[in-house]
Amino acid sequence: GGIAIQVKTGADGTYKFTRLAPGTYDLATAGQPPQLVIVGSDGTLGGKLMKGTDGVVKLSCATGNHIKAK
Repeated sequence: GGIAIQVKTGADGTYKFTRLAPGTYDLATAGQPPQLVIVGSDGTLGGKLMKGTDGVVKLSCATGNHIKAK
């Protein structure tokens, strides 16, 4: 729930969110159920998508947390 931000993956399927407030977020990709992820004090979250996704990764606030750039 809450405000969402999204990034496009690189050609190799990698993605990265930066400047996030530490906390718990929902991470979603096309065709997959959302995952609960934790962002630590460095404010970054990254990974690599499997083939067959649309190349967009969406991050939204889990209950009680807010996305804000530092």
